[in-house]
Amino acid sequence: MNAGTLVPIQNAMPSNQGIITLAFATGDCTAERWGSLSVSSVRTSCQNLHKAGKKYTISTGGALGKFTCNTAEGFASFFDRYYTTSMVGIDFDIELGQTQAEINALVQRAREITALYPSLRISFTIATFGAAGRDNLPAGKLGIMTVTSIKNAFTIGGVLRIPTTWYINLMTMYFGGCLRWVWGACSLGLGGG
Repeated sequence: MNAGTLVPIQNAMPSNQGIITLAFATGDCTAERWGSLSVSSVRTSCQNLHKAGKKYTISTGGALGKFTCNTAEGFASFFDRYYTTSMVGIDFDIELGQTQAEINALVQRAREITALYPSLRISFTIATFGAAGRDNLPAGKLGIMTVTSIKNAFTIGGVLRIPTTWYINLMTMYFGGCLRWVWGACSLGLGGG
């Protein structure tokens, strides 16, 4: 079996695909980890994508590790490690037991970077069980905590003013189990009823 050939990421991207997400930075923003990749290899990928005219987003957190950042200085250093003018966004994937204080700190870091780079896209990715008949924003109410933190950060004088470059990205996917029961049998959402 051929395991394939390693090629630079910018060469592997289809020519009509202009944006890629580099995922996932975990740990603290002052000493983040990228799974089995080194910080320098991810940084080099950012620079190579920029040279190739490709846009990219940096994604943090995820199901295998949370990302935290308590200081503006720490986040500025993290951001500078990966920034080129080809960076279009930062994603904060909230799904691994962050505390309200940790989420609040990430929202604050995102606000600070938005003040410096107002066109940068900021997204908060939140797990949801959607149609699985369970709580739609599960895992210790991380989704509710995240949305509340963003709302609190941008409510000024009773008016909610979230920047148009900020997004909530709901992970709506099928986690197994029956989505719909019809006549005592699981229909997996298909058929009548």
